[in-house]
Amino acid sequence: MPEERRHPQACAGCGQRTITGREGFPRVVAHRGASGVCPENTLPAFGAALGFGAMEVEFDAWLTADGRVVICHDPELERTTTGEGKVAEREWAYI
Repeated sequence: MPEERRHPQACAGCGQRTITGREGFPRVVAHRGASGVCPENTLPAFGAALGFGAMEVEFDAWLTADGRVVICHDPELERTTTGEGKVAEREWAYI
């Protein structure tokens, strides 16, 4: 029988389990990093997710109007920044 371990303390309320001993199943993927304990889509959130045992980190990447890559879940800036508008319509200096 494979060893069973609970998710990290930050996820203790979800009741989900990770089973070890079966390569690749289930996959533990951190959506936007460990966004419950760090600001989403930041290097600290990605590092925390890996530290908690995530096998993958999922994030969204957008191009700015001047061709720079920005990691942001939403195509618009309002929810996670003090900016306004769509990432694709703003230049890097604005963001």
